[in-house]
Amino acid sequence: MDKKEEKKEEKKDYSSTLNLPTTDFEMRGNLNQKEPKILDEVFNKGLYEKVLKKNEGHKTFILHDGPPYANGEIHAGHALNKTLKDTVVRYKSMKGYYSPFIPRIWYTWNAYWEKSNWKIRIRS
Repeated sequence: MDKKEEKKEEKKDYSSTLNLPTTDFEMRGNLNQKEPKILDEVFNKGLYEKVLKKNEGHKTFILHDGPPYANGEIHAGHALNKTLKDTVVRYKSMKGYYSPFIPRIWYTWNAYWEKSNWKIRIRS
């Protein structure tokens, strides 16, 4: 027997030796099948509106969300910033705060205008 045949014969099943919990979670992600269902739940069935309505009248938490790249080129820090803001707002919503998402449109325009004026002043 050569070494390859010996390894095939020696192959053991260790799955029964692992002490893992039994769960209802699937072993595969199947994101391409699950994502449309998740998007339908969130956007078409009004999950965001339901959470806001549930927490209406409770203590308010507002985290104003400005533009990610109004004052410079976009980079990984902007993605981190957006993720952290989203996480904090979701956490507060789950804790019972009325926390609507409020984009700062006027800030976007003002920051863009200031940046444009700064470039014009430098060029002239």
